[in-house]
Amino acid sequence: MLKQRYDVVVVGAGAAGIAAAMTSARSGQSTLLIEAGKFPGGTVVKGAITTLCGLYTSTGPAAPRLIYTGFPAEFAWDLMKMDRVGSPLRMGKLYVLPFRPESFQALAMDLLGRQQGLQAVFAAGLIGVDQAHSRIESLRIRLRGRVEAVEVGAVIDCSGNAAAARLAGHALLEADDFSQAPAVLIPVRNVTGGLGPAARRIQILLALQRAVTAGRLPKAAGAVVFMPTLVQDAVVLKLNLGLGADRRETSPLRLAEQAEELARALLAFLQKHVAEFAHCRTENKRFPLLHRSSARIVGKEMLKGADILQPGPCLDPASQGCWPIEKWDQEGRQSLRHPPAGTCYSIPKGALQARDVDNLFMAGKCLSADDDAVASARVIGCCLATGEAAGRLASDFLSSNSN
Repeated sequence: MLKQRYDVVVVGAGAAGIAAAMTSARSGQSTLLIEAGKFPGGTVVKGAITTLCGLYTSTGPAAPRLIYTGFPAEFAWDLMKMDRVGSPLRMGKLYVLPFRPESFQALAMDLLGRQQGLQAVFAAGLIGVDQAHSRIESLRIRLRGRVEAVEVGAVIDCSGNAAAARLAGHALLEADDFSQAPAVLIPVRNVTGGLGPAARRIQILLALQRAVTAGRLPKAAGAVVFMPTLVQDAVVLKLNLGLGADRRETSPLRLAEQAEELARALLAFLQKHVAEFAHCRTENKRFPLLHRSSARIVGKEMLKGADILQPGPCLDPASQGCWPIEKWDQEGRQSLRHPPAGTCYSIPKGALQARDVDNLFMAGKCLSADDDAVASARVIGCCLATGEAAGRLASDFLSSNSN
């Protein structure tokens, strides 16, 4: 049962939503976190992501530096303890934190469940937003077959697709799937030797390319990379899809179906033609399409790609980031544009405050950013940071308006 009123309602329990809700509640605001899925973690858990990006500066040969304090650092350290990870992993010029998705979910459940002043509900759909003038007054939420209305002091949209802002009729920046192509992660267990040395991985990737050239696999199957995993006999395949295996059909439903078909075709090929995968299995019944770009909310300010590549002074910063501008084109090719080595860029408060609704805030992939900037700020570490910042901003807004 929901209460009649909450100071803050956070929409979406991915990395940004978890951080926003925890920060709001710790600031003394009665907080409701609503999540459409059955558990917290969002794309991180559903998509079987195994690397937490955006926590550390890329410093070349020097030791990596954790750029955050507060909740992002707390969450990262707790995750490292759970998974017994002593340090980040270097990938090229970048550092990432390997983790188990199930640990991410368990840690989120524990934190949310123990936090006073915070109620988290799952399988809860936001279906309506009621406004007066330039403020959201209440939300309508479908929960356990009932529709409940709750009054709100402030809303933080961490839905990943601007769900609250869209229902409010707020101005949005639509997704750019052409330079931020979606992906599928395929966790596979019982792989003999876990693929062993890098040379063997290259041989397998070349075998996939030859199968694509010969027409035995769809073209998109050639855009595969191996992701780190903490499980000894496991491999995580990242399949970068472009707009999908069949570009004649671009509806979201068909793209998701193509992703499933492609994942299963790839697994079948590996089982038949690659010795290490002969007895492999996957515990996933579905392989959800992971969208790197989504609708974003027009804010009072906009984070731009130039702010990342040439960091300068920010008059009113809310948080910071350090990940490069990471894009994936229609052929599944990655491009990285790095900020100066060892530096961070500032994220202004206005990028986390809606332009036209006084009490609407946003974090994660919903922040106000151009196509280049969101290609950096969308990673998990930065989502934790912008979530925390949005939680503070919402709390400060309520405090200043109560006087």
